[in-house]
Amino acid sequence: MRGILSRSDNHTLCRALIGVTGKPGDMDRVGVVRLFCWYGSPVHILPILRTAIDRMKELAREGIDPEIDISDCCPPVLLADLVIGASATWDIGSTIEVDYGSGRDAIFRDERLHQSHFGHVAGFQWLYVLDAAKKVVMTYGARVMTGSLPVLMLVDGPVDPLEAVLRILPADDVSLRANTLAGINQAIDGIEGLGWTINDENYRIPG
Repeated sequence: MRGILSRSDNHTLCRALIGVTGKPGDMDRVGVVRLFCWYGSPVHILPILRTAIDRMKELAREGIDPEIDISDCCPPVLLADLVIGASATWDIGSTIEVDYGSGRDAIFRDERLHQSHFGHVAGFQWLYVLDAAKKVVMTYGARVMTGSLPVLMLVDGPVDPLEAVLRILPADDVSLRANTLAGINQAIDGIEGLGWTINDENYRIPG
């Protein structure tokens, strides 16, 4: 996996898309939900995804509806709700929302994840995929901080979130680098500890 991005003193305020997918057919037949976040760095996103996955497992143990079995694969619409909820803070509310920008569709029924689901709007710095069927979290990044088209990030392939953020952080701010990387490592360890994989090298999204 390659490193990305140029140095920026504001490494968390950047646009990201999150594609949430799984098995179409459960809960209104939703197969893909596209989410948007202004604070798109792995520093912010990976802990949120870890919390959402953990909550998903809690719901699987507790049972949320006798007609809905999420023990094997959480419906995408429910997992997207959990991601939005995990992003909520007491001061600014949810930092992640369903991506209805420019009037585009963001919820796709009876479909499996495809590159076209991320649209053709440029200016995104990060892109994530959360696949409940494969139990995979994928991270993609733009080559420059001005952002890129989602499809170009997908073509380039996944990026190592630790290496990518290191390239963004000021080299002389040792404390910031240490704290940031510790937070990302903790989130990655948490996701993997829940039985999910970060950046599965065999994962592909049809183009």
